[in-house]
Amino acid sequence: MPNLSRLLRDTAAMEVARLRASLFNAAFALLVLGIAALMSLIGVIFLLVGAYQSLAETLPAWQAGGLTAGAVLLIAGLLIYVNRRRMSTRRLPSPAAPPISSLAKELRQTAERGITAGEMLAGKGMKPLDLALAAFIAGLMVSKSVCLRRPTQQRRRESGD
Repeated sequence: MPNLSRLLRDTAAMEVARLRASLFNAAFALLVLGIAALMSLIGVIFLLVGAYQSLAETLPAWQAGGLTAGAVLLIAGLLIYVNRRRMSTRRLPSPAAPPISSLAKELRQTAERGITAGEMLAGKGMKPLDLALAAFIAGLMVSKSVCLRRPTQQRRRESGD
């Protein structure tokens, strides 16, 4: 049993390290994207100042400012309009929920299996921490295994649940 506990802890530590590394990579990518967005915003501001200065040479200052602001507002309005049309025509399909009776039946069966397993393990002197760690690692392994999920989903479709 100590070997199983050590194996489970080592596997959990490895998964945590992998998760931390991917979290660091995602945070770094988000930071770079934020800096790029800020630099783009600064570039657009300078572009608008340049457009205003160019117009101010030929028009009065209030007209140059009005034209520049009007162009920015027009572009913003067009983007809002395009986004609204795109969002109103594209509806996300709602997932088909299983009937409540079959879901309740499955939950009851799962609870009964858990109670039975808990009673069996209580008599063998297994520590609750070892049990929780084993369940966590088993959940990780099953969730990562695509080849195990596909046959289960196919069996559920065939049985009509």
